[in-house]
Amino acid sequence: MNPADIAAWRESGGQSFADITKLSDLAMLSGVETVPRLVSPDLPVTIEETLEWLRSVAPRTIVPLDGAAKGKAEGVVVRTATRSQIAKIRFEDYERTMKSKVSP
Repeated sequence: MNPADIAAWRESGGQSFADITKLSDLAMLSGVETVPRLVSPDLPVTIEETLEWLRSVAPRTIVPLDGAAKGKAEGVVVRTATRSQIAKIRFEDYERTMKSKVSP
């Protein structure tokens, strides 16, 4: 398919998502690995707590794509088990926000 058709397919609900159990089963059957999982029942609330939590759970990348990142993790993706809510928590965003909070 060309890129425009792929985008239309995706935007029209063509792309479905599996819940965590089905995803694990599909990955095992396909012989592929899923992304590393972090289980955290209570996520932090404040910017400061979130940056501290992020540093504790992802001090370095587990899956480097190349040497350019020098082992630094970009962040983590958090989601509900059903994938109904998904968010990316990125170091860059939280570090920049913290820097702007202390800068005049």
